Amino acid sequence: MNAPSMIRPDEFARAAGISLRTAQAAMSGAKQGKKWHGHSLPVVELAGTRGGKSGNSLALLTDLLPSPLREKLGLDQDEAPVERPVQAPVECWRIEKAVKRQRILAPVLRTAPKSRERREAVERASIDHEVSKPTLYRWLREYEAKGVAALLPNRPVTAGKPRVKITRAWDNDCGLPEEVQDAIAAKLAATARGLI
Repeated sequence: MNAPSMIRPDEFARAAGISLRTAQAAMSGAKQGKKWHGHSLPVVELAGTRGGKSGNSLALLTDLLPSPLREKLGLDQDEAPVERPVQAPVECWRIEKAVKRQRILAPVLRTAPKSRERREAVERASIDHEVSKPTLYRWLREYEAKGVAALLPNRPVTAGKPRVKITRAWDNDCGLPEEVQDAIAAKLAATARGLI
C-alpha cells in the first residue's frame, strides 16, 4: 500500500489555478477549520520541513478530498482509491492521527502478508511506538481493506455536545425533568452570553 497522497501549497496553487499566496492562505485557514469554496480541506502539518515560522509546512491530503473537489483540481481518482466515503468536515487532529498511524504501519506494509518478516515488523512497531500488537493488526486489516481513510479515528459521539448543563451536582440532584433542565440551561447560557 502507498503512503497517503499529499500535495504542497505550490502544487495546490497550480492545480486550482490560484496564486501561491492564496493557496497558502487557504491551507492555513483550513488548519483553523475554515472552508475553501465551500469545502473542508484535509490539511496536515509536516514537522521538520521547511516552511512557516516553526519550520513546519502544510500539505493537503488528496486521498481525503471530496470527489467534486478532486475533479475540480484534476486529481486522478484511481491514484488513491478510498472505498469508504469520508464525511466532511474532517478535523485536523483526525487527519494527523491517520497520518501518524500510516507512518507506524509503513515498515509493516513493505513486508509480505502472513510472513515472518511481517510478524517481526509488527513486533518492532509495537515496541518502538508503544502500540499493542492487536491494535496494529486491526489498523493493518482496515488499511488494506479500505485505504488510508480507515485510519481516521472515529469522531466522539458526544463531540459538540455539552457534557454538563449547569453543574454536575445540579444536573444529577435537581429533581427536574430533562426538558425543564434543558430549558433552564439554555436560558442561563443566553443570559451569560448577554453579560459578556
